[in-house]
Parts: sequence; C-alpha cells; structure tokens
Amino acid sequence: MGQEAENLIYLREHTKVRVPKLYAVFEVNNIIISPSPRIIVITEFIEGFVFNAITFPRLDQRDQDIIRSRLGEQLQLLRSVKQPGDSPYYGRIHHQGLNPVLSCLRRRPDGMSGPFDSYEELVDELYKSIERVAAMDNPRPDFSDHHIIFLDKFKRILNGPGVVEPTLTHLDASLKNVISRPIKDRDGKTIDWEITLVDWDTMAWMPPYFQYLCMDNAKEEWDFYTKYLGDEGREKADFLRCGYWDVC
Repeated sequence: MGQEAENLIYLREHTKVRVPKLYAVFEVNNIIISPSPRIIVITEFIEGFVFNAITFPRLDQRDQDIIRSRLGEQLQLLRSVKQPGDSPYYGRIHHQGLNPVLSCLRRRPDGMSGPFDSYEELVDELYKSIERVAAMDNPRPDFSDHHIIFLDKFKRILNGPGVVEPTLTHLDASLKNVISRPIKDRDGKTIDWEITLVDWDTMAWMPPYFQYLCMDNAKEEWDFYTKYLGDEGREKADFLRCGYWDVC
C-alpha cells in the first residue's frame, strides 16, 4: 500500500485531523510512465484555495491570522496523538523506516532510513546524512568553514537538554499543501476559514521541533505558532534551519 494511503487510513482511525477521504489505491505497471511500478492514490476533492509565498501576503491580515490559526489547530490535533506501544521510536507509523528522499535523510541511495529506536540513533543518521550532502555539494576537497562549524556543533546541540519524544509530524506542511476554504455569511463576507492539510506521504514520528522545520516562515512566525506547537526545541530548530536548510 502507498505511504500516503496508509497514513490517511491511520489519521482517520486515530485522529481528529481533517484529511481527504481515501477512495482507492492501486499499483500501475507501465514502463512508458515509469520503469518501476507507480502507486496511484484517489482521494476526495477538497474545494478551496492553495496559496503561496506571493499570494498569501496579499490577503487581509485578519484572513492571514485566521488561516494560520486554523493550521495551528490542525497540527495541534496531529501532535496530540500518542505513539502506541511501550517502546518509542522515530520513523513512519507501524514502526517503519523513513523515505530517504527527505532532505534530511539523503545518506542512503535506496531503501528506508530507520526506524530508529532511540533519539541518539536518529541524530547519528541525521549527522551522517548532512555530512554526505555537505561533501557532495562542495566542489572543494575540504568542507567549507560553514559546514565545519555546523558539524562540530551538531551533536552537542541536538543531544542537548529538551523534550524529544516522538511526535506525529507532517514533514511537508508548507502552503502548497494547505487547502483553505473560505466560510462566508449570508452577505458573502468571509467570516472564517476551513483548513485541510494534504500530501500526507511523509508523515512520521519525529522530535517535536521538526514540525517547525517543515513549515513556511516558521522561524519568523515562531511566536504565533507557539500556542499551538509549544516552544520546546527552539534552539535545535533554529540551529538546523540556519546550518542545514540555510534559511536564516
């Protein structure tokens, strides 16, 4: 079964997060389309708008705040789900590994990364992945000064004090995956917004601060989302965004 279909079923059964209904999932073998089998997922069509970094700021400030609040509420519902079992782990649902196409887990060319049965194991894998990416992106024989400093601090900061228990996380909660439907009164005035998150194929149990890394402008809007996502892990999130995602 495709990862997204599996995750949608899990969300329907274990959370109150608003997600599209899953109608069908099947495999297509067509060498013209792809040399390997493709998983096709058919879901409910969700009406609404998909904003981006250009169109979202054009909304009234009130509408922007409402949409961010509704997104925060959906993520809060997601984060409230408790991981089943007595042995915490980091990875996909049902104790499965993470897809290596994730930008932070590019060390493995194929196969899954994990699952990781301790936070230290996850940090080790993140370190090796970032070390590999830094080497591949650098045309010089040695790491740049930026990467040397970043890698030197990496494990000390990520393994520092703080809450790191596995938390259900949407690893691509950017604007392109948020469908916003305006709710209007009888006069046609927008009084609220209904938010539906889509593209759930990369959902996973990750440290709490990871959600901030997977959102648009989360660094600039941290104070806004704090009441929904909490403030735990800010140093770790800022460190990763500045050193690896390089968006300071």
